[in-house]
Amino acid sequence: MNTQLTLESVQAEFQQWRRNKPRQQSRTPENLKQNAVALLTELPMGRITKALGISGVMLKTWSGLPAQSRYSKSAPEFITLPAELPPETDRNEELTLDVTQPDGSHWRLQGSINTSLLTSFINTLKKLPERAQ
Repeated sequence: MNTQLTLESVQAEFQQWRRNKPRQQSRTPENLKQNAVALLTELPMGRITKALGISGVMLKTWSGLPAQSRYSKSAPEFITLPAELPPETDRNEELTLDVTQPDGSHWRLQGSINTSLLTSFINTLKKLPERAQ
């Protein structure tokens, strides 16, 4: 990052542009976009967006990142596990298992769990379509 390019300097540039832009719907100039993106190498996105008064979607678009966060919330999916499992010699344990996959999918197995149920859960996750893995 340019030593003269700071959050404060870019913030001042945005404020000046907003005061002097020719019309309300004017597009953000390329140099301001580039300066905002350059700050990403040093600062968290949330701090930049708050200081500059822009949205995270805008900053992601300008930087070439996908506009939709890979960790966005989506409707939960439920995995139906077999009701009847082979008899086990191990005892059931109270367990909460949370799995978050790289695509942002979040899975939770919770309750009285034995080895067979845990194995079934893991095998079911393996069989999900590629988009969910």
